[in-house]
Amino acid sequence: MKPLVLALCSGLAGGLIAAAGVVAAQRLIAPAPVFVSVRVEELITAQVMTLSSQLDDPGQRAVAAERFARALDVELDTVAKDYGAVVFASGAVVRGATDLTVTVRSRLEARLAVSEGSKP
Repeated sequence: MKPLVLALCSGLAGGLIAAAGVVAAQRLIAPAPVFVSVRVEELITAQVMTLSSQLDDPGQRAVAAERFARALDVELDTVAKDYGAVVFASGAVVRGATDLTVTVRSRLEARLAVSEGSKP
């Protein structure tokens, strides 16, 4: 009976060591994700105020809002790829994540300016 227990313990120890090796290798190959935040509500609120003050026609506001929404989605994806990060809306963030709202705002402004310039 003792040889069987010894063999089981030996097998279990070997399995644990192998599992620890796999976990360590995964951490070296794929480091923990980086988390960043963007104050999306702030960006949207600012855009709504801008559109309300600049455009009287509800149809034009709707078109501009749709263009902004698409640009925001693209920029959030781009920031995630550029920074190799998971992007959270700031209300959902664990404290300590880097805030990239200013970066996203600048990129949005540039993207929207380019698309405005390409209109006929």
